[in-house]
Order: sequence, then structure tokens, then C-alpha cells
Amino acid sequence: DKVNQLHSKACIWFDQHNYLEEAIQHAIVIDDLDRASEILKTHRVPLLNSNNWLELGRLFSNLPSSIVNNDFELLLTEAYILYNHAHLEKLGETVEKMNALLEGIDTDSMLFGEYNYFKGYMMFLFEGRIAECLDCFRIAMDTIPESAPGPLALTELHYPIVAQHFGKIDVVNEWLEENIAQAHKINYFRRIMFYTSHSVTNTSDAKLYLVEKYHLKGIALSREHKEYDFLGRCLFSSGMLYLRRGEWDQSIIFYEEVIELKYNIHVRVVIDSLAALMVAFTMEGKADKVQEMISVLEIFTGDLDEYYRMVNWSSKIRYYCLVNDRQAVIDLLRPQPFPPLVDFVFWYDVPAITYCRALIFEGSDANLKLAEEKLNELIDYATNLYNWIHVLEVYALQAILYERLEEFEKAKEKLIKSIEISEPSRAAGYYIELGQPMQQLISKMPEEFKEKQIIKEIERQISKEPVNELDKNQETFRPKVRKENLIPLTAKEIEVLKCVADGLRNQEIADKLYNSEATIKKHLSNMFQKLNVKNRMNLVTKAKEEGIL
Repeated sequence: DKVNQLHSKACIWFDQHNYLEEAIQHAIVIDDLDRASEILKTHRVPLLNSNNWLELGRLFSNLPSSIVNNDFELLLTEAYILYNHAHLEKLGETVEKMNALLEGIDTDSMLFGEYNYFKGYMMFLFEGRIAECLDCFRIAMDTIPESAPGPLALTELHYPIVAQHFGKIDVVNEWLEENIAQAHKINYFRRIMFYTSHSVTNTSDAKLYLVEKYHLKGIALSREHKEYDFLGRCLFSSGMLYLRRGEWDQSIIFYEEVIELKYNIHVRVVIDSLAALMVAFTMEGKADKVQEMISVLEIFTGDLDEYYRMVNWSSKIRYYCLVNDRQAVIDLLRPQPFPPLVDFVFWYDVPAITYCRALIFEGSDANLKLAEEKLNELIDYATNLYNWIHVLEVYALQAILYERLEEFEKAKEKLIKSIEISEPSRAAGYYIELGQPMQQLISKMPEEFKEKQIIKEIERQISKEPVNELDKNQETFRPKVRKENLIPLTAKEIEVLKCVADGLRNQEIADKLYNSEATIKKHLSNMFQKLNVKNRMNLVTKAKEEGIL
């Protein structure tokens, strides 16, 4: 009893002095799970308001699943963490668990609003139920108070994105402009999200000239408040602007900073930034940097859901198309089924589109026929979502396909449609990336078409000294893949490994990474087993031999 009393007093003291993980651990030791969960619930919204996803996840990891699965608010906390780490399959399961506990939740409460945000998010992402998703988001915005800018800003970020896919871009931009005009009256969290949402929705709508209006303001405001998650999103949007225009060197500046922040921002943003950098570095002829991005992407997607591992596959096959390595494309195509039609938002690499590009690049009659079939599906899907930034890509691929099939009139029609979308924004990047096949098609187009400024820019860049041709003798661009096909460590393990290499002790690593010492020991144990070593010195040596460090 005396020991339990001491744990209870320690719990209270640590809670009062904001040592929350220690407070929760003392409560759990004496089996006071109600107190442990109450500590988390008390600090849940303040942590979200301060954008401290890392601390929220660390505190949540101490709670046993037995109490989480029967508590609506704890499940809601789990949903935020899964969203931030892009564990979408598990997020769907958590939303279903919340749905089973809805009875008794006040429909005017913030909890009900937050639940509706995640419900709508999953409806849009996996079911395409846009109208119902928007209804859920409206409930969220009506019930989440302004005193909770973290959760509210997340809904306000995604509401315009989904509404744009409902064909409401003019309404969306009007709504965003109204909110941006009130920027001096609202929390900076929400201001950054409005700037970000404006960039994202207009990128998806292929209106890059509108993206220029606010993208740098979001970066400046994020830097001012040291909000690194938001900064990563804003940098990503700015990189996208230049990448879509084929300004590779400018895009690299923004995306490299995203990668520097990779453990502080949403996983999907990091993954697409790595995919974008693979293209930009290839176009700039920086083979060593391409290999580095391939390795980081492999590590970063290693313990994620199957879809994100598919983005890894897609990025690599896109790279092999760029460097004209037909055999590598064939090897990657063989075991891969057609990707699901999701993620048609504003991302740079969409696996379904890249899959069709690979089919055309491979060039067999069977794959060309399959590409025609799938591209017809994609054009319908993307058009129905008003997703013009990807519609222009699909039209461009159809143009290349029909030119390959010697159906020039169809090829001409598709290329004209594609350029009609891209020309106002000078979105030349994708055509430049398609290289010689696009140049060959343009050469057959009418002179009036070739006089367009965007066409001249495409031809100018493609005609430059080629930097993306595979050196068949030296294999300069082919990434070095070890026979055992590893780099088996997770992103978190790599982070711990770097600290070990710097000579830090376990407690010092724990302090630096905001983890417990026990967690650090667990990561070390896992790495010892994966790399088949017995001590820290051998771990670092082996990691260097394997190219991990």
C-alpha cells in the first residue's frame, strides 16, 4: 500500500510539473488506468493545438490497448496518430471502432466533430463518396471550436481539397479568400492551413498561376512560429509549383528542406517529396543524389501500409523509365497488379498513372493494349474528380501511346487537349520528363501548335544535352542493390543508429529523440538482430559497410 501511495503521489507531482509520460507510467504501475487515460485526455487538445504530434504519440504508446479500444476519446487520439503516420488501413479500423461507440456521444460536441472529420476523410480517400465526405467535414467545422485550432485547421485544410474534386473550385477559392482576408483575426495555425489549402486545391485544378499568390506566405508564417509540420507542407506545395513547370533546380531547394524535416511532418508529404526529388535529380544529372533518395524512400516506406510501399515501387519504375532501362521496368512490372485508383489529389507520383507509363515504355503489343484500356479508365476517373493536373498527364500519355500505335490523329487530339490545360500555368514539367517520345510527337504537330511558348520550352529542355540516359557500360544511374535486398531498418531505427554513431549513450539518445530509455534499448536490440551484430561498435561498422550510414 505504501508503494502504491508513493506511485500515486509521484503521478500527481509529475502531472503538475508537466512530466506527462512519467505521470502516466506511475499511474499504470498501480493499475490506475482511469487516471492514466485522463492525463492523456486532458493534454490531448493542447498537444494538437501546439502541433506536437510526437509527444502525443509518445504518451499514447504507454496505454494498453484494452482501455483504448473501449474509450471513444482514446480511439480518437489513436486516429490522429495513425493519420500522421499514414497507417491508413489501421485508421479505417479505428474509425469503425469509434462508430461502434457513438451512442452517448453528444452530436454537438467537439468529439463528434472530430470523429466526423476522420469518417469523411476515409470516405473520400477509399470510397470516393465526395458529397457525404463534405457533409462530414461541415459537421466537423460546425462543432470543433476555434479554441481547438489544431483539430479545426486539419478539417479546414481538407474541406477545400475535397470540394475542389466536387467541381467547386470557384466556390472554394472564394471561401479561402474570405478566410485569408480575416487572417489577422484567427489563429496562425489556421492561417497557415488556409495558405496551404489554397496552394493544394489550385495545383490539383492545374492553376499554378494562382498557387504563386500565397505559397511563400505559408512558409514565412511557419518559420516565424517554428511549426515544422506546417512548414513541410508549405515547402512541399512550393516545390510542386516549380516541379510542374520543369524548373528542377528550384524545386530541389524546397524539397531538400522537406527531407531535412522528414521526422516532423506527415509521412505522405515526405514520400512524395522523395519521389519528386528522384525525378528532379535525374533531370539535373545528379546520379549520386538519386541513389540516396532511392535508399531513403526504401527505408521510409518499409513499415508502412501496402499502398505506400506501392508508391516506392512506382517511384523506382518512373526513374527507370527516365533513364531508359527497359529491363529494369520489365522486372518491376511483372509481379505488380494495377494500382488502386486512389490518391488522385495533387501528389506528384500517382502509381496508377506511372503504371500506364511503364506499360507504354515496355512497348509490347499486350502492354500497349492494356495501357489503352487503363488510360481510358484513368481519364474518366480523373475528369470526374476535376483533377486537371493529372488529367493533363493522362492525355499526354494517351498521345504518346497513339503515336506509338501510328494513330496520329488520335495522338494529336490528346496532346492538344493536354496542352490546353497546362498552357495557362506553363506546366511543362511532365512533357519534358517524357523526353524523346514527346519531342518526336511534337515534331509532327502543326506549325501553329509548335509556336506556342510552352511547346518551345518543352522542346528546348528536351533538346539539351541529355542527362537522363542510362550509361549501359558503367550503369551510372542504376542504384546499387545488394544481393540480400536489405536496408532493413525502419526510419526510427535509422534515427537511433545515427545517434549511436555520434557516440551518444542510451539516455542521451532518449532525451534527444523524446523517447524513454527502454524504447531506445528496444530499437537497439532490433537492429542487432537485423544486422546480425552483438554490440554498438559492430552495429555502426556493419551499417557503414551496408551503406546505411
